[in-house]
Amino acid sequence: MKMAKRPVPLYDFKAFGAAIKAARNEYGESRKKVSDELYISPRYLANIENKGQQPSLQVFYDLVTRYHISVDQFFFPNSNAEKSTGRRQLDALLDGMSDKGIRIVTAKTHKVSYKSKKTRKNEEEQRYFFPNTHEPLVDEETFELAQKRIATRHRPTKAAEIDIFSGLLFCAGCRHKMYYQQGVNIEPRKFSYSCGAWRNRARTGSECTSHYIRKNVLLDLVLEDMRRVLRYVKEHEQDFICKATEYGDMEARKALAQQQKELFKAQARMTELDTLFRKLYEDNALGRLTDERFVFLTSGYEDEKKSLAARIDELQQQIATVTERKRDISRFIQIVGKYSDIQELTYENVHEFIDRILIHELDRETNTRKIEIHYSFVGQVDTEQEPTQVVNHDRRNMVDVKSIAI
Repeated sequence: MKMAKRPVPLYDFKAFGAAIKAARNEYGESRKKVSDELYISPRYLANIENKGQQPSLQVFYDLVTRYHISVDQFFFPNSNAEKSTGRRQLDALLDGMSDKGIRIVTAKTHKVSYKSKKTRKNEEEQRYFFPNTHEPLVDEETFELAQKRIATRHRPTKAAEIDIFSGLLFCAGCRHKMYYQQGVNIEPRKFSYSCGAWRNRARTGSECTSHYIRKNVLLDLVLEDMRRVLRYVKEHEQDFICKATEYGDMEARKALAQQQKELFKAQARMTELDTLFRKLYEDNALGRLTDERFVFLTSGYEDEKKSLAARIDELQQQIATVTERKRDISRFIQIVGKYSDIQELTYENVHEFIDRILIHELDRETNTRKIEIHYSFVGQVDTEQEPTQVVNHDRRNMVDVKSIAI
């Protein structure tokens, strides 16, 4: 799996080293004993403890698990800490992790010239990856959820809080991120979201509208819709699977089997063509076949080979799409299985269930607003029930506004 690009969260490795040293002393272990068991030098461990040296991924993991230390306490929560030069980033350690296991990455940089000592970073496709060099540290679902959170750029509020919908809300008109609006002297019921392109329209020249929505309205709507989907999947799991994939009925399964059969035949024919090419080349080289006859025969085979190669690629993509779709549905069902009911929205359950939310502009004629909720792995979920609705009163225009989840 492709690693998520991280928005450089910073960690204090000096504090980490001090915590390791205190834990080691509490356990009554000498530095020589610990370094021998971890296959590192005592000097290396001393530099980690006393100088805040950034450890390698394996040493970092061994120390954390050995002394049962949480790394969250070493995170710099405020923006001023980012300006300090004394900190290291934990992301460099996590770059070697994947959902299947720890991987080794080489060729991260290259030199511009042998005459210069300057280096440049290589693009990801220019690097060499050696996956599964160690056993995985976490299961696949946990890893992908972590990648999703890492890839999301979080902007803490002045109260040092991360919004519950951070990274999930987008404008349905221009697909720009929605901005969170709150203030010290503003009542919580007035906290809201609006289109980021609209807010910066003076600078960007965007013609998008505000797509304004109150936070409390969105919280109520998302909670009710998540409970609707949770109940439906638990009570009608097979119906959900059949609706979520276009291959739930017998006809579609027959079509998939036919595609696989056709793929097998095409691959076998490709092997036959390679054999024929080889024999024709040998006959031509030995003088059994004239050059004109060789060109005439091979030209027809070459056209057939190209069409077969194109068809094989198409069939493989179709089969892979079906297989991946079934896998995604299974993973969503596993997420649903973790919950018996959802009484309150939290950052964890919202980001685990939901992939993104699109906010449509309010229809002034009908006073209705549509909200598209795309769930993780499966997109929008149709339960053949009445869509989730929330009604709130607009005091400025003295009308009731209906928000509908679609």
